[in-house]
Amino acid sequence: MVAKTPLHTEAWVVPLIAVGTVAYVVSGIVIAWSAGDVLLSDVRAYKPQFTWTFTSANDLRAWALIDEGRMDVALLYRRLEHFSTFFIGFSIFVGALGAFLRPRLAKADPLLLMGLTIASVVAYSCFANGAAWLDWLWSIGALPASIGAWPAFWFASIAAATLLIAWTAGLLLHDVLVLALTQRERSRTLKA
Repeated sequence: MVAKTPLHTEAWVVPLIAVGTVAYVVSGIVIAWSAGDVLLSDVRAYKPQFTWTFTSANDLRAWALIDEGRMDVALLYRRLEHFSTFFIGFSIFVGALGAFLRPRLAKADPLLLMGLTIASVVAYSCFANGAAWLDWLWSIGALPASIGAWPAFWFASIAAATLLIAWTAGLLLHDVLVLALTQRERSRTLKA
């Protein structure tokens, strides 16, 4: 006879975030496919700065595309930005909701969460300032082309940052809430 084990929240939190990941990647591929070869041509009006943040980089990239007459690519870039926001929100929601369902059991590997957190920060900085570094390398002759001014780099960096941030936020929030809720339950049982 097979003993039934309780279904822990990680049994559906991780697969649900994985399904969201697949949906996000597929939508990103469709968006990139719609843009076509335009992604591999540099945008001459784009001059990245090291002081840019996430929102300023997105806004200035869209405006550079519009200034170059590539309104369709700017709209596709904005669509990817909206999908990214939705996916991160979905992962946070799934992670938080999973913490409130029973039985609560946090099994996430702390080294995995730490690695995801570090990778998220690196991906975010690559997204926000990677183009500035690539532009600088191109200006001193270290790169044969201005890769930082390619929309393909922008699309790839926002997708990579989104995937890492979404997984980190969902799993980290889930484990923090599970820890807080189980400690609260333990303190209630000790008082009773």
